[in-house]
Amino acid sequence: MDPKTGDILAMATYPDYDLNNPFNMPSSIEEKDWKKMSAEEKSNALYTIYRNRAISDPYEPGSVFKIVTSSIALEESLATPDTANVYNCTRKL
Repeated sequence: MDPKTGDILAMATYPDYDLNNPFNMPSSIEEKDWKKMSAEEKSNALYTIYRNRAISDPYEPGSVFKIVTSSIALEESLATPDTANVYNCTRKL
C-alpha cells in the first residue's frame, strides 16, 4: 500500500490456483480427500480458493495492536527491551 495515497501496490493470497487449469484439485487438499468429496463439496472447495482472502475475510487486529501497546510501554518506561522472555502471549481471549 502506498502510504501517501492509500493505493494498493501489490496483493497476494495463498493457497493459489493454476489459472490454466482452474478446475483442478487445489494443492491444499490431499488427493484421497478430493476423491471422497461430492460434486458440491468440490465446488465449494474451488470457490474457497478463488476468494481473495486479503479483502474478503475479516480478521481481529489484536496481533497488530500489540505493536502499539508495546511501543507505549517502552516510551513510558513501563517495559525494558533487554529483558528476555518477560512477555508471554498465551492466545487466550
